[in-house]
Amino acid sequence: MSNKLTKLVNGQTVEMAEEETAEFMAQSEAAMEEILTVERSSAQLSFSQFIVGLSEQGWINQTEANNWLSANSLPAAVEAAIAKLPETAPDGSNPRLRARARALRPSVILRTNELLLMMAAMRGATAAQLDDFFRVYATI
Repeated sequence: MSNKLTKLVNGQTVEMAEEETAEFMAQSEAAMEEILTVERSSAQLSFSQFIVGLSEQGWINQTEANNWLSANSLPAAVEAAIAKLPETAPDGSNPRLRARARALRPSVILRTNELLLMMAAMRGATAAQLDDFFRVYATI
């Protein structure tokens, strides 16, 4: 059995030339990357879906989840990510305060959220793992 791709030409199945196969594969990869970019830019979770996912996946413990839900405190992983932000930005704003406020009172969590991406990087989570996280917890 051949590993080459085939195509229909005048009703006949013929093997694609090596160059055609390479071009087809490159176009397929580019199309998949574009689909992922669109999916990632529009993926979101409610705050409760996000907290459940983080807890069930072991990113935060149950006590941290409950405290975060009641807006009493942020989990250590979130505080660690916020601590990596500058206290004062060139424009005079306070990125740490802004991140803490958004973390304590979010309405939705976007897949592109900077704090989420920082937490994922600190955890060693891949983009594909984050994609799966959003797909799974968007359904609860």
